[in-house]
This record gives sequence, C-alpha cells and structure tokens, in this order.
Amino acid sequence: MAASALDTARISGAFLGSTRGPRTNLNKTAVEVVEEIAVMQTNDFSTMAVQQKARALDPDGVVKQRWDCVVLATALIFCVAMPLNMCFGDLLFANSVLLTVVDIILAADVAIAFFTARLHPVSRSLVVDPRAIAKLYVCSGDFWVDIISSIPTAFMDDSSLKKTLQALRCVMFLRISWLANATVFSTFAIRLSLLIPTAALRLFKLAIGYWCLHHYLGCIYYQIVLYEGNATTTWVVPFTTSDSVGDQYLGAMYMAFFITSGSSVRTHTMAETVFTTTTLAIGMFANACIFGIGTNLFQQLQQAQDTEAYHRECVGQFLEQADVDDSIHSSIMAFYSSPLAIAEPQRAQASTALQDLPDRLGFQLQYHLHHATLAKATFFRLLSQEQVLALLLVLKEVLVVPGELIVKAGEPAHAFYLIERGTIELVDPVTHIVLGELEPGEFFGEIGLLHNTASSLNVVAASYCKLHVLYKVDFLALMGWDVALAVCTTYYVLLLPLDLCFLLTTTEPVMQFLQVIVDVSFILEVLLLFRTSILDPMTRDDIVEPMAIAASYCRGWLVTDLLSALPTSLLPASDLATTAHLVKLVRVTVVCRALRLSKALVFEKCMLWLSRRVHPSSLRLSKLVSMYLLLHHYLACLYYLMTVVEQEYYGDAEVELWDPLFDTNDSRVDKYVASFFQAATVMGAYTLRPKTSVERLFTAFGLVVAIVANSCLFGVVATLLEARSRLEDEHYNHLVTISKHMQECHIDDDIQRQVLEFYDSAWAIENAHHADVTLSTLPDKLELSLRYHVHANFVQQVPFLRCLEPESILELLTSMEDVVVLKDDLVVRAGEPPRAFYLIDAGIVEAYEVFHDGSTVVLSTLHAGHFFGEVSLITNEPTTANIRALTFCRLKVLSKATFDDITKENTTLRAYLRQCKNLRLNKSARFKVNHTGRNIWL
Repeated sequence: MAASALDTARISGAFLGSTRGPRTNLNKTAVEVVEEIAVMQTNDFSTMAVQQKARALDPDGVVKQRWDCVVLATALIFCVAMPLNMCFGDLLFANSVLLTVVDIILAADVAIAFFTARLHPVSRSLVVDPRAIAKLYVCSGDFWVDIISSIPTAFMDDSSLKKTLQALRCVMFLRISWLANATVFSTFAIRLSLLIPTAALRLFKLAIGYWCLHHYLGCIYYQIVLYEGNATTTWVVPFTTSDSVGDQYLGAMYMAFFITSGSSVRTHTMAETVFTTTTLAIGMFANACIFGIGTNLFQQLQQAQDTEAYHRECVGQFLEQADVDDSIHSSIMAFYSSPLAIAEPQRAQASTALQDLPDRLGFQLQYHLHHATLAKATFFRLLSQEQVLALLLVLKEVLVVPGELIVKAGEPAHAFYLIERGTIELVDPVTHIVLGELEPGEFFGEIGLLHNTASSLNVVAASYCKLHVLYKVDFLALMGWDVALAVCTTYYVLLLPLDLCFLLTTTEPVMQFLQVIVDVSFILEVLLLFRTSILDPMTRDDIVEPMAIAASYCRGWLVTDLLSALPTSLLPASDLATTAHLVKLVRVTVVCRALRLSKALVFEKCMLWLSRRVHPSSLRLSKLVSMYLLLHHYLACLYYLMTVVEQEYYGDAEVELWDPLFDTNDSRVDKYVASFFQAATVMGAYTLRPKTSVERLFTAFGLVVAIVANSCLFGVVATLLEARSRLEDEHYNHLVTISKHMQECHIDDDIQRQVLEFYDSAWAIENAHHADVTLSTLPDKLELSLRYHVHANFVQQVPFLRCLEPESILELLTSMEDVVVLKDDLVVRAGEPPRAFYLIDAGIVEAYEVFHDGSTVVLSTLHAGHFFGEVSLITNEPTTANIRALTFCRLKVLSKATFDDITKENTTLRAYLRQCKNLRLNKSARFKVNHTGRNIWL
C-alpha cells in the first residue's frame, strides 16, 4: 500500500486518536498503522465496506439473486416467444408486446452486469472496483453472449436483417446455462430435490427440452412453408394460410413430431430434402437420448426398490435352499418387507457417503436425525445440545420383532432403552396381563440402573420396534375395507373411459346401480380418511390427533379424492357431447386414488405372498404390461370420444375429417376394438393422417406419449430382465473372472479344474449372492431361529444332536466353523495330535490305514450326519487313521478348546460321545484281531 508521508501521518493520527485500547497502542509508528490497515482491508468486513462504498452489487446478495430470477424467467420466455415472432410476426400482438418487455429487461441486465462484483479469474478474489469490473466483463465471453442475445429486435421493422439477428439471438441458450449456475438456482434445486426425487426433476427437464426442440423444428418448418409459398410442387402441408394462428402452429408442431418419429415424408425441393434429412437425424439422436437417459432415470427412480427386491430374492433363495420351516420363512420375509428393514440398505449406503463429513457437521446431522425422537423424551429437554450429542454417540440402535422379550422379569438391569419407533408392552410375569404400553419417545430401564435392582415386569415388543440402547452392545389396517375399495377403484378405473364413450351408466341399469355403490364407497372413504391415523414421514410414528390427521390429508390427497368421488350418478342423463356428461372427465383422478391404495398394507402383504411364489421381476413386468394396456385403453376411448364429438360439432359443415374405422350402427364392441386399434397405431409411432387441428393435437400427443411410454417400456423391461437373471449373471461373471485370471497366471490345468468345480458347486453358488451379509441385519431372536431351522435337517441327521435342547444345539452350531474340502483332500492325517471335532454336513469321507508295505485298508465310509475326531479328543492321544474326502464335502469343525468347554458343561453330550468312543474302540479291537493287530482311532 503506497502513501505519502503526509497521508501516513494523517492516517496515523486519525487511527491513534480514535483508539480506546491500552496506552501502549499510542507507541505504534505510522508504518505499523498503515500495515494494520492493509491487513484489515483483506478481511471480509473491509471488503464489504469497500464494496458498499463502490456501490457494487454482491453477486450472491438478495437483490442480485432476485434479479437473476427475473432475468432467467425472461430468457425462458424469449426462447419460446422468439420463434413464434419469427413465424407470425405482428399477428400475435401479445407476443410482440412480451418481446418488447423482454428486450428492455435483457438490456437492463447488461447494464447491471457492469456494477456487479466479479471474481478475478486468476486470484479468485472479489473485484469491486467499477473500472476493474467493466474491464473483466468486457474481456470475458459473457459480455459478447449478453450483447448478442440482448439485441433489441422488437424495435425493428420486419426485414431479413431482423430475422437474421433473431436467429443470432439463439445464443440465449448459453446465457440461460450460465444463469442456471447462479447460487439462487443451485439452492432452489437442492430444496426442490428434498421434495421430489432428483431423477424425476431430470426427467421433467428432459421433457421440457424435448418439447422445446420440437417447438423450434415446427417453427423452422413453418418458415420453409412460407418460403416455398409460390412453388408449384411442394410437400403436403397440414394447414392453409387462411387458418388461425393456433391451427397453423399445431400443424407445424404435428409435422415436427411426425418427421422426428421416423415417418416418411415425400420431399420435392432441395430445402424440403435438407430439412427432412436434418430433422430425421436430429429426431433419431434426440429419441436415442430420450430412450437412454429415460432408461437411466427410471432405473434411478426404481433403484431403491430394485435393491430391496434383490435383497429379498437373495434371502428367499437362501431360505429355500436351506428348506427352512414355513413359519420362520414367513417371519423373515415379513421383516425384510417392513419399513425398518427396507430403510436399512439405504441408511447404510447414506452412512457410508456421509463418513467424510467434518466432525462438527456430522454431529449436527446426528442431532437433527434424532431430533424428532429426542423431542418426545422429556429428560432430553433438560440437557444441552452438547450433552445430547455426547449421549447419541454411545447409543446403539437395535431392531426387535413383535413378541420378542426385551427385558425378562427378575434379571438384573443392564441397559437403558429409548423407543424411537414401535410400541412396547409391560406384562405381568405371573398373570401375563398387559399392565401398560410405552410409545415412541418414552424410555425404560433407568430405575434398575439407578438402584441396581432387577426388573419386576416382562418388557415385550408389541410391533416392529427400533430402540436406542445405552451401555450395551404395524400398524393394523382395515383389510376388508381396503380390498372392497380396491375392487371399486379398479372397476371404475376401467369403467370411466367406457362410460364417457358409450354412456354405460345411463343406458344400462346394472351399471347405474354399480355406479351408485362406487360413488358411495368413494365418499365414505373420504370421510374415513379424516379419522384414520397416518405415519409421520420423518419419524415414521403414528399420528392420531384428529386435527393433525385432517391437516395432513388436506395438504395431500383431499383434492384428488374429492374430484374422483364426484357423485356423477346423481347427474341427469345427457348426450355424449354435453357439458353435463363431459364433467365426468374430472374423475380421471381416480387413477391417483388407485396409486394411493396400492400402498396399503393389505396389498403389500399380497405382494409379499406372491413374491414367494413368483419371481419379483415377473410381478413388476406384469404390472408394467397392465399399465401399458391401460394407457391404450384410455387412448382408445379418447380417440372415440374425440371422433364422435367432432362429428357432432361440425355437423353438416364442409370440413374434412379423418375416416373412423367404425360406423354409427356398429356394436359397442366393434367401435371399441376399432378405437383400440387406432390407439395401438398411434402408440406404434404411425400417423393417423389428421385433417383438423384437434386431430393433429391428438396425433401429436399420441406420438409424444408413444415415445415416452415405449422408452419407459424398453428401459424397464431391459432392467427387469437383467434383474431376473442377476443371480445367474453374477455367478457366470464370477466364473469367467476367475478362469481368466488363472489363465493369465498360467495355473496348472488340474488346479484350474478343481477351482472351477468348487465355484460351480452348490456351496459356492449359495454364497455367491452374499445372503449371509443381507441376513446380518436380522434381529437377534429371528437370526437365532433362522440358524436353528436352517440346520434342522442336519440336526435330524446327527444322532447325538437329537438328545440336546434347542439352546444347546444353537450354542454348538454357532461355535462351529464351516469348512469346505475338495475331492481327495486329506482332512485328518494319522499320527497328528487331536485338533478338532468334525461333523459332516454334506459329502462323503473315508477312514483308511496305510501299512508299512504301502498297502491301504478302508476302515469305514462316513456320510452326511456322521462325525469323527471325538475319540482322539476324549483320550487326548494322536489319531491313528487317515480321513480323506471322496467327494466335495462341507464340514462343521469344532476346535479342541471349544469341544472341551462344551463337553464339560453338557453331561448328556459327554456321555453320548464316550459311548460312541467305546463302540469305535471295540470295532477297532475286532479289526485288530482280523487284520492288523492295532487299534485304529478316528
């Protein structure tokens, strides 16, 4: 910072004269003061002061953010209005006035940019000096884009120069892309993503871009038609110059959709050929992008459901292979269909992504994640935020299933429990009477911890519960009503378009009676929903307060339910084209009612029941085909309704209409089949050769729906087929990867064969899908029950396990380690010290002895359910026999230390094993007399 001596003295005097600090500050020299001022000017406060003095706008300030919103809206309006102005000129007076206002705002934005602080491209510091701002702005690409896109063509007369400048103003799209990166829109996008899935937002932007592309192509087509107005031979134009502006625009848009869909157009001039070829190429590229991006976006929307279905499929396959009991099978699958288990994979994925958060932000997130639960617990209100955070760090989340005993009466207190979700019952241990219930936000276990006393009651989970445990490692629906309402809703979803077309409820008494039942059911459902408890979307707790239920319902489904429940059965009979009949169109919102009903508990249980018998991807494919046929059903009825109304509206007027495939004297079935064929034609991206604006609008709408629906169908079907064979594909890819790696490493062929045989075995296939990882999220009680039933067949095969209690069997099985051995592997070598006890789960082994002359004698062959190694463990002497695997084997191995501990505690097991030892020793003694003269101990 440069300053003269006089200026330095003035600054020093002014600074020292205003100092109210200690006396020592008066000893500072002028140079030190100037240096301190230079340092002060580098902080944010000084920068803001200089910026205010220079009257520069803060680029992230409120004023600039609001102005950016105005400019972006103006730019979007310009992008829509400019091609219309190029085509129709002053015929659209409102459009011309709108473009005049747009030009004024865009010019003002250029002027405001000269007074808006900018970041220096090199130092990244905020530049607030007006001259420096102007220099940076003029030297940047933003300036030239802003200047070209702000050319005031609205103030020019119609001429070729104006049209050329209007075409140059297409650089407005660059301006929009830069504006969209402003802070205000990034913040808005983040807030919107909290309400709507990000993939849905991207899909919406994709649809807007697709429409905008056809908007421009339609206007270019119109310009070519005007250019060729005097030509003798041109292509077929779906409008005349005497038509209204709306009819001409719809005709041009129809041709744009017609060409981009790949339909053939006969061209006669060079301009027509160039436009058609270019548009066809653009259409192929755009449709390919729509199919690809749409597939990815729909896959993202279904990612959570696909992951959930994949996990359930892995678990279901594992349970079927293990031949688990149906009751345990149902309990486990019910758990994995509950909200607690569904949220677990997403929560684990989010937790992994959030691990990189700074500590302070992570603590704040942890606090707000549990804020709703903590707010219900009274004692948490007495703690500071730091104390609450410290407590949250040591709390452990535990999931419990209905009927699980959490605390047993008489056992010492060992934990403090806080209920986040679910209901807990306090049960008398003697009479088994429920003495009370605990709801989310309540806690228990603190009395026993404080007074070091045992619990006097049994604490049992009444539903799926999520607890926070300290110091230690559903909701019932009126299923009958839901089913009845679902039948009424499905019936009316199919009936409504038919009623609009063929007046079924007016001409058929049975249909009229059924319509009254449907109307009464819908109205009754609206009244019941005002008194039906709901789940809080954040805490997943039941909301039972009537005012809260009503407020939530009014904010959500009330409007659509009221529209779909409009009692049209009370309306008088009317003709097809009357307003009284067409008012039934508002009841199309019954589709939204059907979507809401599909989330009911009874249907989730039905889908769970079906998923155990039908592949989940087949279910989703069936739903997709049903929706696709329903779309054709509605399009067919819309086509019929539009055709009939058009014929009645034009009457005897000399207006050329398209030729329907049915006559007025045909039966309803023939009319519907013909209309359905026309709907399928439109959905196949074929044109119906429309003649009027309404027909062009329907055809263009049908083409757009066809592109979107077919892209969704192709993408979702591809995803479903991939999901259907995902398990097999994973296993195949696993084998290919291993085989390729072994070939690159030049592994011996025999080793390669053995490795591939292992990975192609049932054991490897079973473990290739990581079912054990998925099952690790099961509650402890359900996991132990699963372990017992998974090994139920094995337990029945092992004689000595039949005499044990289930608890002892579980203890024994959980202590064992699964070991896989290949064919000809030596499991036990003669002469080695005793190391383990072996149970054969699958496969065959043989015990044999090798003599001094090299000959071998097979002592016995052991199958699944047999065991060996116990004699050496009991006698604590080396083994005298070799054990070799004859086939691929799966063994359960119990180490010597664990074997000794279990046999000491379990007298029944110890006695049985000693009996088996004596039997084997006697058998060995007989073998000694007959063959070798030696005792063979296994």
